[in-house]
Amino acid sequence: WQPVLVTPANGRATIRFSLSDEVNAYRILVAGHSLDGRIGSIHQTLEVRKPLVLEPKLPQEISNTDKIDLPIVAINGKDEARQATVNITPDGLVVDGSQALKLDLQPGSGSRKTVRLTSKITEGIATVQLDGRAGADQDNVVRQMTVVPDGFPLSEAKSDVLEKNAVLKLGVPKLIVPGSLKAKVVMYPNMLSEIQSGLEAMLREPNGCFEQTSTTNYPNVLVMDYLNETNQAKPEISARAKQLLTNGYAKLTSFECRKERDGREGYEWFGGATPPHEALSAYGLLQFTDMSRVHPVDAEMMKRTKDYLLSTRDGQGGFKKNARALDTFGYAPVAITNAYILWALTESERTAATKTDLKMEVDALAKAGKDGTLAKDSYYLGLLANVLWNVDRKADATAVLKSLVSLQIKTGELKGASTSITNSQGESLEIESTALAVMAWLKANETGTYREPITNGCKFIGSKRSAHGSFGATQSTILALKALIEFARSSKRPAEDGTLTIQVNGKEIATKQFTTQQTGPVTVEIPNAEALFIGEEAVITVSTTAKQNYPLTVFWECRASQPASAKDCPIELSTSLSKGQVTEGDAVRMNVSVKNLLKKQDGMVTAIVGIPAGLKLPEDMKQLKQLSEKPLDGKLPTVSYWEKRGREVVFYWRGLDEKQTVDFTLDLIAEVPGEYRGPASRVYLYYTPEFKQWVAPLSVKITAK
Repeated sequence: WQPVLVTPANGRATIRFSLSDEVNAYRILVAGHSLDGRIGSIHQTLEVRKPLVLEPKLPQEISNTDKIDLPIVAINGKDEARQATVNITPDGLVVDGSQALKLDLQPGSGSRKTVRLTSKITEGIATVQLDGRAGADQDNVVRQMTVVPDGFPLSEAKSDVLEKNAVLKLGVPKLIVPGSLKAKVVMYPNMLSEIQSGLEAMLREPNGCFEQTSTTNYPNVLVMDYLNETNQAKPEISARAKQLLTNGYAKLTSFECRKERDGREGYEWFGGATPPHEALSAYGLLQFTDMSRVHPVDAEMMKRTKDYLLSTRDGQGGFKKNARALDTFGYAPVAITNAYILWALTESERTAATKTDLKMEVDALAKAGKDGTLAKDSYYLGLLANVLWNVDRKADATAVLKSLVSLQIKTGELKGASTSITNSQGESLEIESTALAVMAWLKANETGTYREPITNGCKFIGSKRSAHGSFGATQSTILALKALIEFARSSKRPAEDGTLTIQVNGKEIATKQFTTQQTGPVTVEIPNAEALFIGEEAVITVSTTAKQNYPLTVFWECRASQPASAKDCPIELSTSLSKGQVTEGDAVRMNVSVKNLLKKQDGMVTAIVGIPAGLKLPEDMKQLKQLSEKPLDGKLPTVSYWEKRGREVVFYWRGLDEKQTVDFTLDLIAEVPGEYRGPASRVYLYYTPEFKQWVAPLSVKITAK
């Protein structure tokens, strides 16, 4: 700060400079030379400190039953002994004992006391404010933390189409943690509100891999495309969606795989130097194609992805499979994989060259769909119908579309599918099959031939909307949203004003108005749900003054004292701590075990492990990084990928061999004294998230030093 300074004859000079507001240490360097050429330098440390500093140590998140022994440190920045008074003002918390502390402070030193805090709220944000004074000096500190209900999360949702009136029946949850039950009625007055709700659902799930990042980003693409086409693009909504698209696109392209030599090609779940595989790259190509209509997309990257997929053709009408494709995308049957890749290629480019170049593959696809089990497989036929229409083979496509109509049952869904590109089953597979059929019917519905199957299919898809707006797993949610948006484009119904009236068990409990300006879902919270939801079943009646029909979801969510593990979960998880009682600063070992119960290879596995609030992972995350590194002996790493979210660590495996068990440990540090109970841990197959196995929360008591 002082490039030229000449000292007077006595060799002493005074200089002044400014510092930032940061309480920190600074290194002061003085270098100079004498008139006869001698040089020298000296440096010292200048410590900037406040006369009085308060520092509490709170966890970021706790369960509502936790007890925190809050350490409060007061530091004396002056060179004289004195006493500090600290007043504690809690919000959402209760202080056990006095809310005023006295701390004796030595010169330039600190003192510490602990105060027990308990939560008086079941869920929300709790705040602690500290006001300290020592003589004329004072300091004020505010800290916040999240409080979540203890126990196991439970929820139930029912969806329907509101046609003047709708009656939905929900089972009543048992063994509820008091104060945790919340119930809502959600109506979607326009397609935008429906898509936005699906986006929020995706943001609730882990998103540490290419497909999850895609599925978080994809609804933004669909929102922007729909807004632009229907001229509903309001500046604030567009700005938010564009920012999310920019962030999502940057993260997505980071998963493009590195070639052995130079360049990149294709995509894989976790990217890097791992060889790409075809089906996941095809899924990326679908998204980038849709995104290119609303956001700049690197044309060279798109070409690389297409060229990679085309390079995998086997010369016999199919595509080669990456032998190292370990995740669920790699387990799909060959015919399904071929159909999915062709769908992506023909959706991305519908030129004459594409039709000619892919003739052998399309012929093989059409031939396979005429005989055997594939001739009645609704998922395969849905892909085939879209491919045939995309390459202008409309006569062949029409025959397949009629076959799809014959596979649709009265409730709107299509039966007969064996599996999907992600090996999904159950409701997720039915949603995917129905959505593909709806998209194909819409392409050929110029004369209204398929109006009834389209309407019934969309009604079924809407009825499978979860409490948070998703439609099963990631693939089924995206296909459902794509189908619903295409349906909205074809109908373009005008919005209207109206009123919702809600009854529970025959008693009117709420009304709410909505207008043509409504951009999000119309949400009505059911007040005092624990008093209204009694017996075995709650009957919710929803009526509206609106003349049109609207999608509707009614749901409750709560915490229960006992888990509701699915009997059909093929994965087993166990967790334990080496010690249940420790001293602040001690190391605690967590043991984790994940086991495949089946006598066959499993697909993508996700385990979410909860950590009690007072414990933390070391800041360098070194042990987690080591778990995902490939051992020197060439074996697979312990876990394929991991990510940390609050008090939880999410682990992924591309797949587990038959009866395979994976055991590992995590070393935690006892950081904040108190008595804590962590979030419940769970494990599930990624594409069947409805089948989870829950594990009791871990508990620990940390004694203050």
